[in-house]
Amino acid sequence: MQHILVTPMNDPEGTMFAHLQQLTPLLKTIFAKAFVSIPATTIQKQADYVAWIESDPFFVVQRCEGDLPVGHYFAELYRYSARHSQPDDLLHLCYIDRLAFALETDYREACINDIRSVSVDNAPLIFERSAKAWETHPQNYREIEHMVTRVGELLFGKSWDLGWCHLVATPE
Repeated sequence: MQHILVTPMNDPEGTMFAHLQQLTPLLKTIFAKAFVSIPATTIQKQADYVAWIESDPFFVVQRCEGDLPVGHYFAELYRYSARHSQPDDLLHLCYIDRLAFALETDYREACINDIRSVSVDNAPLIFERSAKAWETHPQNYREIEHMVTRVGELLFGKSWDLGWCHLVATPE
């Protein structure tokens, strides 16, 4: 069993690449590797960061040459990482901005411990936001994410956080 990071890098301004580059030594102690998809706009505008990430064997880079709708872009990344992983690997589908926040603040140790505590036996697992996190979440995002969850309740009869920011699952 390996913990594997899976994250989109839609970052045409390079803001999150700077965090990713700074965090990479730490990420290598937590995850066995990282699947990263990079859309065309980011590839064009952040050539130096793309060259850096592609030169590091820790990263498995999926270039998205076209500009896909966000749902297709994420689905392609998730399918790609599942196809190129072992059945008992734990894929951490998350966003680098949220992971960077946790790892660059006083939440570092708790985040690392939480990641390491996940096993195949308790996957899939969604990391939930605390009440404090919801209080600081932008109101418009919060409303949209709650709306998505409510639609899921109507469709599936269950309350699932369909706007999650960190999901751990096996490839199968």
